[in-house]
Amino acid sequence: MKKAMKYSLIFLFSIASLAISTASLVSAGLQEDLCIAAQNYYQEHSESRYRPPAADCTDNGDGTYTIHLYEIVDDGSGFSHTATSAWYKVDQNGSGKDNLFGDPIQLNMTGFSQPSAAGAGQYSSWSDAYFDFVLNGNYLRETDPAFFDTDPSFSYDTEISFAIFDMDLNGTPELIAFNGCDYMADSTCYVYTFHGGSMEYIGSVGFRDCTMTYYRDATYPGLFCRSGNMGYLMTVYYTVQNGRIHTENVLTENNNPDADPPLTRDTQDEVLYNKALNEARETLTMYTIPQIQYMGWNEFTRTGR
Repeated sequence: MKKAMKYSLIFLFSIASLAISTASLVSAGLQEDLCIAAQNYYQEHSESRYRPPAADCTDNGDGTYTIHLYEIVDDGSGFSHTATSAWYKVDQNGSGKDNLFGDPIQLNMTGFSQPSAAGAGQYSSWSDAYFDFVLNGNYLRETDPAFFDTDPSFSYDTEISFAIFDMDLNGTPELIAFNGCDYMADSTCYVYTFHGGSMEYIGSVGFRDCTMTYYRDATYPGLFCRSGNMGYLMTVYYTVQNGRIHTENVLTENNNPDADPPLTRDTQDEVLYNKALNEARETLTMYTIPQIQYMGWNEFTRTGR
């Protein structure tokens, strides 16, 4: 009886410890979100558009959080001081006040991590599925393909970034995700679509530093990718065909002044070739996670075609 009670107490203690650990992780994630939202708020309401580079958030233990926005200023000769921009006290929804001036504030928490409203692999819309993938970090658990570079020692200044774009004009936009790799041979943009209540990987397009452009044209709805290497500039056209990414080489430019010919046509499609020569195309913009959080998820979903 005593032995059974002992193991019961150990079990209950383990469950309690797990609950505390989970709560700590949730609180830490919320505090990080509040810091970013506070920096966004300060920048938005600053005439100079100044954004405090540093932020700390303290859980007050009463359902409120104190946020300190500041900058470490180098005074020279090895000395520095803390220049405070703001002190905010808010709840988990970002509602509170400016502690320095006493004014009420409301941080914009739209687009930050939130629990999924759907079961695993079943979503009511592409927006819900893509939200989980981007802002709830599901890309970190992605296995097809498996490589998203999140190690700052390898990715340098390159960040994982995303875009929304309907590559086949079927009403369901694709999610394009740059994998964050700085090494050219491994860098690429993974493409996902939404089908049957879940996301599906359909291939990859482009790589780091390539410029992706498009026409608002139902005949050629895909993406053009123009990039250079070793004196050559290549233009590739990507479309979705039969549920997979289709790649077509369009033209190659030789920047060698003695090149003859300087331009090589790589496609049999003359119209596509001429469209690739015409530079009057719109550029696809990729957004990092902090940028998406700043603009809000709904605004991000309206950025692509």
